[in-house]
Amino acid sequence: MGARAILLACAACALAAARAPRRLANATALAARCDDPRLSGTAAAHCARVVRSSNGVTRAALARGGWLCRAVLVLQSTETKAKHGAPDHHEAIDGACGFSSAAAAAAAAPAPRGGAALVVAAVHHNGLGNQLFQYAFGRLAAWAAGARFAAVPIAAREGPMNAKLPPHSLESWGAFGEIFEAAAVGEPDRAAACAPLTPTKREYRGNGTLLLAERPADTRRVRLASQLEAFLRGTGDGGDLRCVKAIGYWQRYAFFAGLAPRLRAWMRFRPLALTEDPGPRDVVAHVRLCNAPYHFYQRGGPRRSLGKAAARDAPRAAGTWTGTAT
Repeated sequence: MGARAILLACAACALAAARAPRRLANATALAARCDDPRLSGTAAAHCARVVRSSNGVTRAALARGGWLCRAVLVLQSTETKAKHGAPDHHEAIDGACGFSSAAAAAAAAPAPRGGAALVVAAVHHNGLGNQLFQYAFGRLAAWAAGARFAAVPIAAREGPMNAKLPPHSLESWGAFGEIFEAAAVGEPDRAAACAPLTPTKREYRGNGTLLLAERPADTRRVRLASQLEAFLRGTGDGGDLRCVKAIGYWQRYAFFAGLAPRLRAWMRFRPLALTEDPGPRDVVAHVRLCNAPYHFYQRGGPRRSLGKAAARDAPRAAGTWTGTAT
């Protein structure tokens, strides 16, 4: 072996030796998260498996920590569960991420780690119920990344299967604006920084924009893991993203668990003239019949099905119970 080769080998060994204590310290710090006494025995055991993972996206999420870590690992868990029937272990995910929803609900937004002009846009589509989840996920993602926030209606080119608006998107976007104060939508003008990408053309990243899309049609075109990795890198230290557009349904309670106070602060109602104003301890149920020729509630009618829920929930709610169907 020549002198140059020996020097290079020694340099590589020295670099590896210098990094080893840091890796050990990081591993020790991650393992300590699973010692939280608030975790159940099952959750602590799964937490330990998570922090030992060699998966690149998992490692990047754990290094990031906080709500973004929670969101990424919940998405990974959801995908695994869909494929293999694995449990979610959401309590363990919070432990592994070092995330406390109680602390986060009262904490100030972190300083931006990516570009100072980074905007996270929640893309609203389909019915109003869907749009509430879309808003909540996008708003939390912007908050956790220290980014600007914008809520925007979906563009036709962003349709999942073709260049058409998903049904009820514009009507429900209008209803969202009628229900919530104007400040809820953040700074929609900042979404102009987002490049016009088209999912059906497999355009998910380009010109400083990332489409973080978890719709089934999107995850068939692009691996969810690659999107999550691009999201973490692009919004982290030295990230090169100017815009992240969140397009999906995001209907997992684990994203939002424990964060109701923060979401309520963002989603303030306009004064509404209601024909029947529920009390603070009332339980209200709304059933979507969707004008379909058949429906789950057609046998026996909605009153019969909702009556079972009323009997179950009324004692706990200690209020009146109202059911509606449309």
